[in-house]
Order: sequence, then structure tokens, then C-alpha cells
Amino acid sequence: MDASARLYEEGDALLRKARAADAYRQTLPLQKAALDKVKATLTDGISSALNDVAKGIITSWIALGSPLAALVGGIIGASGSTATVIGMPAGPFIAAGAALVASAAIIGGAELLKTVCAGANTTLRKKLAENGGFHEGHWPPAATA
Repeated sequence: MDASARLYEEGDALLRKARAADAYRQTLPLQKAALDKVKATLTDGISSALNDVAKGIITSWIALGSPLAALVGGIIGASGSTATVIGMPAGPFIAAGAALVASAAIIGGAELLKTVCAGANTTLRKKLAENGGFHEGHWPPAATA
């Protein structure tokens, strides 16, 4: 291969690289817009939904602990009332009432957590369905032809 052919091939390779770089450079604004969309919609939305779920979990643990403490107090009260002959018939009713109140509070806490999780699920599904910031609804191409 003579020098002029080699020079032509090297020049042609540089030209192809320059064209490829220009094609890639043209997609950078679309890539940046897509990344901004991921940050603004997905990661911020996921963070918000997960924070809501975390608060719901804490609330449900409080809703679980408080009635259990009240149940223990009710059982102690029922035990104390059965120590006397007059209070003996009321003891089972006091314990049953404490158990019913505790059960209702625990169910309420679980329903609250379920509601929070369902809301977070809805938020996440909406965020994942939003594709307005993407080029033609998809991730932009890496280069233009």
C-alpha cells in the first residue's frame, strides 16, 4: 500500500469518527432531558413514596404498641377486680373489653398501613407511567443516523 492510499484511509477514518462524534453530540440535549426526567419524576417520586411508607410503618407500630399496653392494663385491672367477691363477675367483662379495644386498634393500625402502602403504590405506578420527558416516549437514541 502506498503512502497516498494509507493517508486516504487515515483521513477517511478520522472523518467517520468526526461524523460519529457529531451524531452523538446532537443527542446530548435529549439524553440530558431524559436524565432530568428520571431525577425529577422517578427518583424524587420514589423517595416521596418510600418516606410515606416509612411513616406509615412507624404509625402502625405505635398503633400496635399502644393497644397492647392498654390490653395489659385491662388484664391487670380485671385481675384486680376478681380479687373481691363483688368485682369477680366484672373481671371477665373488663378483660374482654380490653381485648376488643386492643383488637380494634390493631386492625385500625393495619388498615392505616394498608392505605398508606396502596397510596404509595399508586404514586409509583403513576411516576413509572409518565414518559413525557422522553424522546417520542422512549429513552433517546445514543446517536442519530
